[in-house]
Amino acid sequence: MTTTPPESTGKSTLISALKLIFYLYLFFLSLELMGAGMKMFGKGFSQMLIETTTNPFVGLFIGILSTSIIQSSSSTTSMVVAMVASGAFSHDPAVSIILAIPIIMGAN
Repeated sequence: MTTTPPESTGKSTLISALKLIFYLYLFFLSLELMGAGMKMFGKGFSQMLIETTTNPFVGLFIGILSTSIIQSSSSTTSMVVAMVASGAFSHDPAVSIILAIPIIMGAN
């Protein structure tokens, strides 16, 4: 019966800890990059989005298309919820929710 020397166990623990730190860093970096990308959605983009999504069928197909491109309905839904919360659709929360519902339905 063979046993692993204690030095080997310490090295594997250190490597596992370094991997964890590295992957957490990548996760937080990706969140930061997504936030920076969302800041590019300025007033012109939100105005175009409002004009486009006033028709519910167009909103439905925007949700379907964006989910097809991203391959993740939860990501599409999360982005739409974040845009509603930030007021990207409209400054009136009721209008924002009305415009977002078809997009979320298309995403799911």
